[in-house]
Amino acid sequence: MFDNKGYNWIAFLTVLALIMSPAICSARDNRLTGGASIALDYDNRSSDSGNTSAGDDDYQRLVFTPLLAFSSLSERDSFELSAEPSIRYDLNDSNTDWDSNLSAAFKRFLVKSWQMGVSDNFLRSDYNTTTNEILNNPAEPLPEDIQSTTPQLSSDRGRRRYWRNSLGLFSNYYYKEGSLFRVDFNYVALRNDDTSVGGDDDYDRYTTGMKNEHRFNAVWSSNLDLSFVRGIFKPTNSGTGNLSTQDQLSDDLKEYRFLFGLNNESIDHNPLSLSYNYIGTRFDETLQDDSDIHQIRVNWRRDISSRLYTNIGAGPSYEKIEGRDANWSGNGSAEINYSIEHGFFNFLVEKGHDVDNFSGSDERGAVDFWETHFSSSYQLLKDLTLSGRLSYLYEDREELQATPGNVNVMQLTDVHRDRYSAGAILSYTFWRYYNASVDYTYIKQESERVGDDYDDHRILLTLSWQKEFLRW
Repeated sequence: MFDNKGYNWIAFLTVLALIMSPAICSARDNRLTGGASIALDYDNRSSDSGNTSAGDDDYQRLVFTPLLAFSSLSERDSFELSAEPSIRYDLNDSNTDWDSNLSAAFKRFLVKSWQMGVSDNFLRSDYNTTTNEILNNPAEPLPEDIQSTTPQLSSDRGRRRYWRNSLGLFSNYYYKEGSLFRVDFNYVALRNDDTSVGGDDDYDRYTTGMKNEHRFNAVWSSNLDLSFVRGIFKPTNSGTGNLSTQDQLSDDLKEYRFLFGLNNESIDHNPLSLSYNYIGTRFDETLQDDSDIHQIRVNWRRDISSRLYTNIGAGPSYEKIEGRDANWSGNGSAEINYSIEHGFFNFLVEKGHDVDNFSGSDERGAVDFWETHFSSSYQLLKDLTLSGRLSYLYEDREELQATPGNVNVMQLTDVHRDRYSAGAILSYTFWRYYNASVDYTYIKQESERVGDDYDDHRILLTLSWQKEFLRW
């Protein structure tokens, strides 16, 4: 299945940027970059239940990807356009698939204090993510205007093919130093090749948000983040018209998110903060169970040096799921980050509550989780870098499932699972424009949900070339 909606949006944004920035060829820094890569993508998944519905259990593809990117920057605006189409050749079945990764982004200051922007990304792939976060130092987060608001897809999906289009618009108003008012709108469309019963879910996700960062003085500041999410899920195609009660239930929903924080910097290198976080979910279907989550946290960050910091937070949590007794528990986090001249080391433990409704799987509802992960990156030699990550996720979910022996009677069921993952990337740059890398990812999941146990090994061997062709 292929859809040209993403190409239409990219073309629209390109024309819009050219209209809004008539001085595209004067007083600007324009760059045209090209390249190509060839990769061997090997993935092997085994399931205790023998279920191989989540994509091929023995996956071997040879992938060729050309790259063409254009950027144009001035003091007031920027425009970026990139295209990375891919040809995937199946070494087992001798079939060919076409992938795409097209992006366009435009930002402009209309006046000194008012900035607007629009971006779009069209992705055609069979992997749950195209980025690897183990390369990112938590001490150097991405600027907010380029942080992705697209939900992370679940690794449970395996290597199922899909396309996803993500459109975002934002407006920032900087009304004084350290103070910002932001409104944004995001739309994500997800479509899977497999939409039958047991396949993954298609959806349209609309998000409207408002954010305020306010600096009262040198000591006190606050942040406020409000968002409303509307999710429309496409009906499952049974092929026969016979669906269980669970498959017939609508998953359409609304999410309400509210976050308020009060920050104090009266003690040098020891900022303190108090935050309140609310997450509410309301399903259109009355048989689905709504939920409310309230979390309060007190946080203390200690900047020990320019290279080392610790971060500790804790507080109470209140969770109420329709049809269940209220649950009082705790939330918190503990983090240590050490940056060195050629790398970083980060360790984080976090306990909290959230909802998981847009991972691309058929899972919905509230999640009570513990997460522990360690990530690091180090430049072994001038052109040789090694990065790695270890993580463990402990989840308790409450899901609406069919009663054993009667698929037409639904009940709320506690489901627990553990997920272990490890990853490593060895990257070598040579002859200035060339790079060779080895990327290994391992995921093991143990779940009380039938058919959810699996071991997944992925190896990605890549040789790439990239060069700036023109600059004017």
